[in-house]
Amino acid sequence: MRRAGGAVQGLGALGMTLLCLTACVPVAPSPAPPTGISSPQSPDAGTFTAGADGVGDALYPRAGNGGIDVEHYDLQISYDPPPNPSTSLTGRLEGRAVLRIRATENLERFNLDLRELTAARVAIDGEVARFTQDEGELVIVAAAPMSAGETFEVQIDYAGDKTVSDAGPDGGFYPTADGGVSINEPHGAPEWFPSNDHPTDKASYRFAVSVPEGTAALSNGILLDDRTAGGRTTWVWDAPDPMSSYLALLAIGEFEIRRSSAPDGTPIIDAIGAGVDPESYSAMDLTGEMMAYFEDTFGEYPFVAYGQVVDNDRGTALETQTRSIFGNGTTTELTVAHELAHQWFGDWVSPGRWSDLWLNEGWALYAEWMWDEHHNGVPVQATVDRVLLTGADAPEWQGLTAAPERDDLFSWAVYQRGALSLHALRSLIGDDAFLALAREWLSRYGGSTATTEDFVALAEEISGRDLSVQFQEWVYEPGRPADW
Repeated sequence: MRRAGGAVQGLGALGMTLLCLTACVPVAPSPAPPTGISSPQSPDAGTFTAGADGVGDALYPRAGNGGIDVEHYDLQISYDPPPNPSTSLTGRLEGRAVLRIRATENLERFNLDLRELTAARVAIDGEVARFTQDEGELVIVAAAPMSAGETFEVQIDYAGDKTVSDAGPDGGFYPTADGGVSINEPHGAPEWFPSNDHPTDKASYRFAVSVPEGTAALSNGILLDDRTAGGRTTWVWDAPDPMSSYLALLAIGEFEIRRSSAPDGTPIIDAIGAGVDPESYSAMDLTGEMMAYFEDTFGEYPFVAYGQVVDNDRGTALETQTRSIFGNGTTTELTVAHELAHQWFGDWVSPGRWSDLWLNEGWALYAEWMWDEHHNGVPVQATVDRVLLTGADAPEWQGLTAAPERDDLFSWAVYQRGALSLHALRSLIGDDAFLALAREWLSRYGGSTATTEDFVALAEEISGRDLSVQFQEWVYEPGRPADW
């Protein structure tokens, strides 16, 4: 990631359900039942428990949920952009989410993350379920308890007005004059769909997004269809590769769609926002060459497609999986390389905890430096020397790379020091071991998540060296290492 300083139509059966969103009343909207609720169907009333309201991440304790593993999201969304953008950026989002979930514990109830939107109806395997909603948690109670290993389908109908002020520092869905855009990292996905919102729960996705005719809806993966009826167009996207919810994309607006292919045949679908200066995104013409270089260096591109969305409404670049998003002049050559590199580092291998984010950002920034050397002749060491001009007494060195505070998640310590840590490791173990480490990291943990401890262990395995002092100085302790 790079950061700078209506009637419902066209969704088939969803339309009838969404008409109910303002009239239907949740079943038994009473306070959540106390832990330990029993059921006559339960084989042993004492063995079924409530799923936790978070995975216990130190930085985002209530992100994600315990006791469940979402295997697939089928999201049917209808969105109307702000009707009077000159006076108010407020859009309307209505949706139905169908989640295929596997219980990982014996559950009497479980949670999903959902905020700034109101659930109207919940069903499990077609049976209406009780639920409550409070402080970003949707608590769902099944008619009968679910055993560990059991797979079930949950349907949630939900809706809400979306305003810019709803989305806070943790991300969310931001209305724009002609549509809206999601910036999910680190905890914004629940502002547009109910989710198990932690990187450790990856799933496949399908999106069907209904918008006014003439408006485009971009998402992850392959475009299956864009069909128009009754003044609305439904855009259908399939994202079959494992994906963390923070990497899901919804970008709606007036876009020009461009199609091409990478040298390896990977389809590339780009979307350029209305009024964007072509000169500002000319570096995207290098995407195919960049992909070939990263494949030669790190291994095969891991997903079914790639592409970029350029939208002038927000000054953020984000590595949304298979389709990075750029705003407000961020499509420079090195940022395009950075977000592409994230497809390997961050998207294919995602952080096991948010404190492990340096493994995303440090690697993407270092890959950016490597591309600069390969394509522009700027040696990585020269870039390192420039970054090291930050003196030892500078406050930036006091940040903890592998243990940032929540407010420092996107700090110099995570990005620049993260990349410097990788260069210091490369200098110590040599080029061959370093590149072997990168490839094995992606091979061993691809499609899943991993932690700093996993990376240290693998680096020691590949190099055959004890690297505890190296990593202690570079990623676990504050201060500039003495030898640098």
